[in-house]
Amino acid sequence: MGSFEVTILGASGGPDGGATQCFMVRPMGCRGLRSICVDGGAGFGEISQILARSKDSCKSELLESFYANDFEPAGQFFDDKASISVGFPQCMIGSLEHALEKQNTFTKAMEIYMGVKEYYITHAHLDHIGAMVLNSPLACDANNEDGKLIYALPFTLQAIEKHIFNDVIWPDLLHCGSNRLKLSRLTDGIPHVCTVFPQWDIIPFKVHHGFSASIVDKRVYSTVYLFSDRTTKQALLVCGDLEPDSASDGEPLLEKAWEYIAKRVTRGNLRGIIIECSSSASTPKHELYGHMSPAYLVGQLSRLREMYGDPNALAGLNVLVTHVKTIISEKDPRLVILQELREAALQERLDVRFSMAVQGYTFSF
Repeated sequence: MGSFEVTILGASGGPDGGATQCFMVRPMGCRGLRSICVDGGAGFGEISQILARSKDSCKSELLESFYANDFEPAGQFFDDKASISVGFPQCMIGSLEHALEKQNTFTKAMEIYMGVKEYYITHAHLDHIGAMVLNSPLACDANNEDGKLIYALPFTLQAIEKHIFNDVIWPDLLHCGSNRLKLSRLTDGIPHVCTVFPQWDIIPFKVHHGFSASIVDKRVYSTVYLFSDRTTKQALLVCGDLEPDSASDGEPLLEKAWEYIAKRVTRGNLRGIIIECSSSASTPKHELYGHMSPAYLVGQLSRLREMYGDPNALAGLNVLVTHVKTIISEKDPRLVILQELREAALQERLDVRFSMAVQGYTFSF
């Protein structure tokens, strides 16, 4: 049995503005509405949509695509052995319906949103914080007694405070006196005890995310978060945008994360990896702009296996792929990338299970 349930509030890599990256993470079978989110590219609006869509089982059998077909069968996007369900976890829905019997979808969505107590932000690009910012007045509402904590490494916090909540781009709700929206600093590679779910240590690792678009040789960084359950000893890795260290001849940041996992997480206890693969194999390396391609992703998974020193170390590992970019194409790029990943893994004899992160589904790890 796993330790983690992850509901995909948003998984798009843009450039379309809807439902960008946000993952709601909870312990398996957790009752009540408390949760945390990794990134904030989706929020209250997407919660409402997920609640409404999950009422209609017919809609869950088809996924919006708008490429060769406007809708594709859902099964094409998931590994046959992946543990998935439509909508939010049943234990959460049960708690919600018990508390708000016969209430409308809007009210239920607000309760779920209010249950998000902490955000763990990977970096300050808009597709990872947009909804969190737009929803922030709700967090400062007098009825929201606990408010919300925003955790991140220093480079992300500085960007959020200086460039977002600055009374120019958005009202400075961090220093407005309500004390309900707060920033909290994490330290690279140092475990942080999650206050919402105290059995979890959350360890942030700084990683490369390409270069500035306007300043020569200025590096951009992101974060990956390792969730470690001290009770079950199981772990889950949730990634923001990233690239291999070798892609830009950078210092070995991702390498350090893999090394930490291989040393600290026993083989078989790594329950899953949620990681981006933004573009297909046909994309030139110089046009990846700090992101992963199928070759890069399979290469990095092979590197982690190598660090374990066991050719079967990742056998059966669930890898959930996110952040695919919308492009002009005949075929849905998510399905293209999924096929390329599976073919590349087969060539490398890498026995992992690839699925695509799809909004409105809960994955169990």
